[in-house]
Amino acid sequence: WVGGYALIHEKITLGDFIALNTYYMMVMWPVAALGWILSLYQKGLASVKRLDLVNDAEVEKEEGVVLPGGPFTLSVEGLGLKKSDVPVLENVTFQAQPGEKILIIGPTGCGKSTVLNLIVGLEEEEYEGAIRLNGTEMRSIALSCRRRHMAVVPQDPFLYSLSIHENVSFQRDAEPLVDVVGMRDEVLRFEDGLDTVVGERGITLSGGQKQRLTLARALSVEPSILILDDPFTHVDGFTEHLIWEKLSPMLEGKTVIIASTRPVPLHLIDQAIVLVEGAVVDQGPPFEVLERDAYMKLLYERQDSE
Repeated sequence: WVGGYALIHEKITLGDFIALNTYYMMVMWPVAALGWILSLYQKGLASVKRLDLVNDAEVEKEEGVVLPGGPFTLSVEGLGLKKSDVPVLENVTFQAQPGEKILIIGPTGCGKSTVLNLIVGLEEEEYEGAIRLNGTEMRSIALSCRRRHMAVVPQDPFLYSLSIHENVSFQRDAEPLVDVVGMRDEVLRFEDGLDTVVGERGITLSGGQKQRLTLARALSVEPSILILDDPFTHVDGFTEHLIWEKLSPMLEGKTVIIASTRPVPLHLIDQAIVLVEGAVVDQGPPFEVLERDAYMKLLYERQDSE
């Protein structure tokens, strides 16, 4: 427009106008390409950083004590942890006998997940106190041994870009496991049923479906110790109650440690621990703790009112 105006008013010649447009066409692609290259550079930089995390990761040591099969007694003794000189856990102590169900309940950010991560070795910080399995310090037990006897259902479920059956089953029939976690009807509605591919990290599924399939996978390895870290945060209360009732027979004989911000059916629990700001404020038989502890009482009263 500016060039045309200048040409009409004889401020530039026709040759100048044509030359200007030619230069513009010559410059336009390199400038656009520069923006594209800068975008690719930023993406590549982010990818390199992720690769560096993998390359710089310490190789997991396979040395350590290998325990024979269960039953196992899990003992947490005076567990304390600081991060950047800020106390995260203080003197957390409990013992889970073989087959016991332990509920660690408390508000978000109180340290429940940290306790579980230290037990299974997902966090390697130097902590105070001790975590023992049949009297053997957990840090001295080979990781392969821990993984053989423990299964974890994390808060953030992970699924592979494979079928539901492949994600759930370790050489076992997946259908009964899918039924236990309350997904049988949902899976049957999928066009390919158990052969439905869930996509990267289970992108085609809802949060609740991913959590339940992760639980089914943990059950498929028949662990001696099952660690559940808020496993039903994306599941409605009614469905959660049904799942707990179906789970109960499958958990017989297994030691189960449950961390939860939500009420769990207390008749399934042997010991309740209330954790607030990294410290145990009450623990004992679940119905006794329910009577004593104001936080736990309020949590269960809210559930009853709903």
